[in-house]
Amino acid sequence: DLTVKGQIDAVLAKVNTAAKAHDVKFEGNIKKGSFSGEASGSYTVSGQDITITVTEKPWPATEKTIQDAVRKFFQGL
Repeated sequence: DLTVKGQIDAVLAKVNTAAKAHDVKFEGNIKKGSFSGEASGSYTVSGQDITITVTEKPWPATEKTIQDAVRKFFQGL
């Protein structure tokens, strides 16, 4: 989970732009969505909190490495 500052729609628009720049497919709205690239997963939004669930990751990568990378996208790189 992470708490974001600012309006969720603006944060998600930045995530979408960053995702495209890194060949990550990003779909969703201000309530929930998904992403896929080297790692895949989903997100849900409640207020200013975003819960990110990673469902697939590259074999050699640790869970922490993937969590940190996904968190960077949602925090605006």
